[in-house]
Amino acid sequence: MIKSTNMGLALSSTLLLCIFNLGAGESTVYPGSKHVYPIPLEEREISWIESSGLSGYEVADCAIAIPEGFDPDRAYPVLVTCVTGNRYRSNIKEMDLYWPAAIAKNWVVVTGWADPHPARDTKAYRRAVTVAAMRKLAELFPNSTGWPVAVAGFSGGAKNAAITGAYLQREGYRLIGFFMGGCNQDLATTAMKKLSPDKDLFRQIPIFLSTGLADRISTVRQSEKVLKSLKRSNFKNLRLKTYPGKHVLHKEHIPLALDWFEEMDSPEP
Repeated sequence: MIKSTNMGLALSSTLLLCIFNLGAGESTVYPGSKHVYPIPLEEREISWIESSGLSGYEVADCAIAIPEGFDPDRAYPVLVTCVTGNRYRSNIKEMDLYWPAAIAKNWVVVTGWADPHPARDTKAYRRAVTVAAMRKLAELFPNSTGWPVAVAGFSGGAKNAAITGAYLQREGYRLIGFFMGGCNQDLATTAMKKLSPDKDLFRQIPIFLSTGLADRISTVRQSEKVLKSLKRSNFKNLRLKTYPGKHVLHKEHIPLALDWFEEMDSPEP
């Protein structure tokens, strides 16, 4: 069954075109809303999960949101979102913090998750559900395999963003940015050294750090240390922005980061 979250949009001719192009049933996607689709896990994805000591997973959920006026024949940047490690939260729910701002910038937003909630948060589990979600996106929109990808997360999700990005790079996706909110540890260097198939290319990916001035979990000082660590690892394109808040995602930084990623990805005139 498809689950959807809409923004009360009326059906337009563009929306109807999108439905016509994709067909009915599970392939129906409405611009301006989030939809959740089940997707059977492939054998390799199940093996990744089981290699980390987890079992019982055969189906994942893929959440997708597309912008108004979406044309599947055009290229769109894709934002993959990552939740922090918390037994009460999932990527599917966490995506709600990102997709409205992202589709307003003409991005497609994707994430994956699988129930039951993992007893242990493992990199292999996250790899499997993310790769499955991207596979579902490609089933719906075949051209998406060539679209540029950025990865976003807050707190533990920011750390997972770097790991997820490295795994997506292994799958052949072109990474154009990392949004890391409330990040107090540099795992991008770890991902680059241990997981990335192209370390030089990984170092070129823009990284946007977002930190609250009143954050006591990921302090400005800690974020500055992350920035210094990234510089020592020769990451080339870095930004650190602050906001007057505590340890919560600052949604206003999302469009700033996405604009910067697209700017950095655009060829010089």
